[in-house]
Amino acid sequence: MAGWESAPNVFVADEDGSDPMEIGTMALVVWKNEMISKIREPLVRAVLEQIKNDRDGHDAVQRVLHSVIHSLVAVDENQPARRPRAGASSSELYVEAFEAPLLAATHEYYRMESSQLHAETSCSVYMQ
Repeated sequence: MAGWESAPNVFVADEDGSDPMEIGTMALVVWKNEMISKIREPLVRAVLEQIKNDRDGHDAVQRVLHSVIHSLVAVDENQPARRPRAGASSSELYVEAFEAPLLAATHEYYRMESSQLHAETSCSVYMQ
């Protein structure tokens, strides 16, 4: 019996019926338009909270974090009409929805960590 990897490409028409696309690509389009766009903010908040928990030494569900983050990249990389400009990222959704908030949260987390460490230790210990 043939496995998923050996299955032929299955094409379906896109939303307006003009361009056929692989069913996997269509699934990513639906994922982006029907799910991510509707739950983006709470999804990103939940992922950032899990990352903070991981930094604090608590358990985080790494597989789920990886899957969510990967899906933010994959939806843009698999858009059939998208061709990134030279030097441009093909994952605008990832950058806009996740990377910018992650960098801001990381900045704040380590700013607080360094402030707390500075307040609790001597200057020489802090500098080590």
